[in-house]
Amino acid sequence: MEKLYPEFADALIIGKYNERVIAHEFEFQGVPLTPTVGKDDFDFYLPDGRSLEVKIDLRSQCTGMGAVEWPTLQRNADYYVYTLTYARVYTHQQLQDLYLHGKKPAAGLGDLGYDARLIRNMGKDGLPLYQFINSFKQQSLENI
Repeated sequence: MEKLYPEFADALIIGKYNERVIAHEFEFQGVPLTPTVGKDDFDFYLPDGRSLEVKIDLRSQCTGMGAVEWPTLQRNADYYVYTLTYARVYTHQQLQDLYLHGKKPAAGLGDLGYDARLIRNMGKDGLPLYQFINSFKQQSLENI
């Protein structure tokens, strides 16, 4: 089995990309963030001067739980943005129904250039990955 956690350098790249995504959304919504430089323990300042730390937890997609690290709390930021991911399992029919009821993006999907639909609250449908895996294991054991 492949090693589960990425090397620190890889995790840092993922975290920095997530910071860019979050900063872009703030900017898109008309609230520009100011990146911190050097001495600060957190990532950004809000326009009113309060601090903002941005974290991502990719393991949450498999466990259904987020991890809060003690060193993160020691940063003493005013706010923390946590990107918690989720992996959901859909049948073909479920995914097709979501697509058919989804909203076509007004400006397309960036440079991707393909047909896609935006599905609000997509995470409510489907089965969490960890539940699907447990269910699959149970079914496999029952068939032995």
